[in-house]
Amino acid sequence: SQELGIRVTIEGASEPNSHFRQYICANHPDTKHLHCMLADQLSGASCSLHQNEDACHVTTPVDIMVFGSPCDPFSVNRSKRFHEESVMNHAKYDITFKEVYCAFTTWEPVRALMEQSDGFLLPFHTGSAETPYQRHVVVDNTL
Repeated sequence: SQELGIRVTIEGASEPNSHFRQYICANHPDTKHLHCMLADQLSGASCSLHQNEDACHVTTPVDIMVFGSPCDPFSVNRSKRFHEESVMNHAKYDITFKEVYCAFTTWEPVRALMEQSDGFLLPFHTGSAETPYQRHVVVDNTL
């Protein structure tokens, strides 16, 4: 954004890795809220920048939501990636299909940009034609 001269305000971010959170703060010192997990961000829990406050919420309209949910469930480098139910039973699967969905319904961004591994476009398992990309899940938007 700096190279292009585009002003960016980060209303909120979530990142489980503390080194990456430090990187965000170093490169975007005006970040308003920085949570460790997306579920915490969605719940409005105190963030790592405001640990002594009761709650941290994204309160302004979201022009663009940029996210990359965990690649682990979809990665072709995982030995059991194409076994039946392996993707859907992965511990981090719900971050993409429940928490990110909840983020969309909560913040209703005008635009969104998602980064994901190539395995997201491949079938769930060897006997399936359906891919995670094609999956349309209707879920309750509460966590």
